[in-house]
Amino acid sequence: MAALFNSSHSTICSLKSLESLDLSRCSNFDKLPKNLGNVKGLKRLDLRETAIKELPSSIERLTGLTSLNVCYCKNLVYLPNTTCGFKFHGALDLSTCSRFKNLPENPWIIKGLGMLNLSRTAIEETPSSIGGLIGLTSLTLKVAKIFLKSLESLDLSKCSNFDNLPENLGNFKGLKGLDLSGTVIKELPSSIERLTSLTSLNISDCKNLVCFPSTICSLKSLESLDLSKCSNFDNLLENLGNFKGLKGLDLSGTIIKELPSSIERLTSLTSLNISDCKNLVCLPSTICSLKSLESLDLFGCSNFDNLPENLGNVKGLKMLDLSGTVIKELPSSIERLTSLTSLNISDCKNLVCLPSTICSLKSLEYLNLFGCSNFDNLPENLGNVKGLKMLNLSGTAIIELPSSIERLPSLTSLDIDGCKNLVCLPNTTCGFKFQGALDL
Repeated sequence: MAALFNSSHSTICSLKSLESLDLSRCSNFDKLPKNLGNVKGLKRLDLRETAIKELPSSIERLTGLTSLNVCYCKNLVYLPNTTCGFKFHGALDLSTCSRFKNLPENPWIIKGLGMLNLSRTAIEETPSSIGGLIGLTSLTLKVAKIFLKSLESLDLSKCSNFDNLPENLGNFKGLKGLDLSGTVIKELPSSIERLTSLTSLNISDCKNLVCFPSTICSLKSLESLDLSKCSNFDNLLENLGNFKGLKGLDLSGTIIKELPSSIERLTSLTSLNISDCKNLVCLPSTICSLKSLESLDLFGCSNFDNLPENLGNVKGLKMLDLSGTVIKELPSSIERLTSLTSLNISDCKNLVCLPSTICSLKSLEYLNLFGCSNFDNLPENLGNVKGLKMLNLSGTAIIELPSSIERLPSLTSLDIDGCKNLVCLPNTTCGFKFQGALDL
């Protein structure tokens, strides 16, 4: 068979109906005919343990190929980067191709790939094309020593059939970024604790993920954790506080019922997004120990009804979004949030009034009360909020605006559309020099 292929005529390429070609263990076979692509019906090509150095570019014309086995081809260095787009569907086994260093840069070539085995290859960096493997269900990287040492980023996002990470994932010692968003993984391997360099973990939109292995809390370097849209994820680990370096935590769209009290130890946390967590009722009081927290998003938490009384201890808070919650009041300690610039409490149907202490917020620029249909009274000293630029009261039940509104020199947008109980604007004597948009 090898002799037939090495003949100058390559007559075998006339076999249009050939579906399976097995050249495995032809240890001296080193060259495929250039017109291999003429074998239009080929579905399975086995080149294991041959001496081939490259594959012909005409392979792109084998559109029915579903299995390509080139394992133990120790002379193979790369796959052809065909320009016409070889849409390979099936299994690609490159294991023990000890000189193989790079996957094709064109992701369309292997877009439909289901199984990829790169074990014991010489790949040194993340192939840029790996993000395009939307059909991938199995990725094997065992003992790819060079690969594991130097790999810093692994992006499997939108691989919508990918459901299983290698158990030895923890061998990726240098991994800093791992993106599994949109995959169908059910769990993370316990070996993840050994990814001590990991700074970013994105597992958003993983609908089948339910919980974490307890070992994950050993990741001291982790700075960003995104679990948004993991619609079946319901339980955070009690020792979450061990993520000492965590800066951003996104739990939006999960079904968690509570946050662990250990959250107080996340002293580096600057952003906490728990929007659309429909089962969340309250926050632990320990959250108020987060001095570095700048953004707290509770938008759409439709069962959330109570803020911690000591919320004012979160000194660095700049953005607070409570829209769509069922809170009845804000804690009086809010006056201590001196860095707060944006407060969104729109569509809080149970909110009736604001504490007078809110008027101590000199940095507040944006106050949104849109759709708070039972809100009927603004604090008389609202004018003390000197930095206020935008005030939205549309759809509220307010009867009047406080006369102190004249002291809001920075106000450029005042929306009172749909305030059916409002009869008039205050006739302030000092002259309210309002510049901007007024929506009545």
